[in-house]
Amino acid sequence: MKLLQTKESVYDLIKIICAFLFPLVVCLLHCWRLGGGVWDVYLPNSQNNDDLFYFKQVQGVIEYGFPQGFFGFNESHASSLSFAAWSPLTLLVWVIWGKVFGWSISGYYWCNIVFLAVSLAFFVKQARPKVKQMVAAGVLLLLFPGLSKYTLSCLVEAHMISYLILYYGMA
Repeated sequence: MKLLQTKESVYDLIKIICAFLFPLVVCLLHCWRLGGGVWDVYLPNSQNNDDLFYFKQVQGVIEYGFPQGFFGFNESHASSLSFAAWSPLTLLVWVIWGKVFGWSISGYYWCNIVFLAVSLAFFVKQARPKVKQMVAAGVLLLLFPGLSKYTLSCLVEAHMISYLILYYGMA
């Protein structure tokens, strides 16, 4: 296997695997700190009222091609179809996940964890940071409470973080 012929390529592969596992570890630590596990995250128990809003929009796109109902503001209809202020592309990652794996009450956060993991692994593959740089970035990400909060919620912020990481990986 050409990929693992040198010591350096094995070292790079280990860094990519560590980056890929990082979001899951962060989410597990977050849930452990709160006294539970990832399996205890329950969408209707969320502190964010937008979680169910996005969940139902994605469910509508998966089942009907676009959300059913009114997703505007102040109980008004959305200005374009029923996506409210967001572009349909904002929901794309969840829709693809839902089409491939099914859309369930826990599907959104598994999708977020995997998308963030793939984004970080891609970044490490492209940017090839040193271990010290990875540790520093990991500590900064651990100190950012929004990372685990948004990854475990059905909010588009997790996707925006992942898109930004992918962008920096390509840059």
